[in-house]
Amino acid sequence: RLGLHDLPIIGLAKEHEEIYRPGRSLPLQLPMDSPALRLLQRIRDEAHRFANAYHQLLMKKRVEESILDDCPGVSQNRKNLLLRRF
Repeated sequence: RLGLHDLPIIGLAKEHEEIYRPGRSLPLQLPMDSPALRLLQRIRDEAHRFANAYHQLLMKKRVEESILDDCPGVSQNRKNLLLRRF
């Protein structure tokens, strides 16, 4: 829908910092002191940080949900009291 077709995609393996490209069986290896490799590592690490933070948010919401949410007459305060007690 956004018109983002045919974008180049790569994968950066974490342990050996190898760059994998679609349609190529051998990875590309940049020198460990390469500024390009450092940029790719920072992009990867930021993507992981963002994904982990979002996952934690989803898990927090899931933990806060309860079967008590579907019980008529049970307020948020009562629900919290019951969950703390039991």
